Amino acid sequence: MDAAKIIKNGGILVWLLFLIFFQLSFIGALARPWSQLNLILVFIFFVVLLVNYQLGLYLAAVAGLILEVYSPLFFGGIIFPLLGAVLLINFLFKLFFTNRSLYSLLSLSLLGLGVYSLFNFIYLNLAFWLGWQPFMIELTGDYFANLGWQAFFLALILTLVFIPLRLFSRRFKSVYLVEGRR
Repeated sequence: MDAAKIIKNGGILVWLLFLIFFQLSFIGALARPWSQLNLILVFIFFVVLLVNYQLGLYLAAVAGLILEVYSPLFFGGIIFPLLGAVLLINFLFKLFFTNRSLYSLLSLSLLGLGVYSLFNFIYLNLAFWLGWQPFMIELTGDYFANLGWQAFFLALILTLVFIPLRLFSRRFKSVYLVEGRR
């Protein structure tokens, strides 16, 4: 690996660590609906879909392990759903989506949030039924309201970050192939 790539990946890791500690110390203490803002998911989905899948997978593993330390949930309640969501959205991105547009970013990120929440729900309730965790997650109106706020904030932040990037970067502009020109 060259020095520029190491510095770039190190900078992305520092951003992730900053977002994790900001999420844990500041956002978690806010009142609802602001406490439903999940910057880690936003950052990881953005890296997976727009920067580099392998880097996003590594960041998801690091973020999941750090968040597990501060979580009252049974071990794996964060890291396994997070890795599952990253693997699924990358699979769908490679198989069905052909470009890095705002629509593909939003649809895959919202699908990733749904998969993350579903895996989290199944894993934690399974841990409850096996006696590994003292409480279970119930599907109530508050659960779905929190999920709706997470989806809203995820879409809003990704849109606010993607639009300036698209305007100032050639990487996300549409390319048209014209037959006959060389």
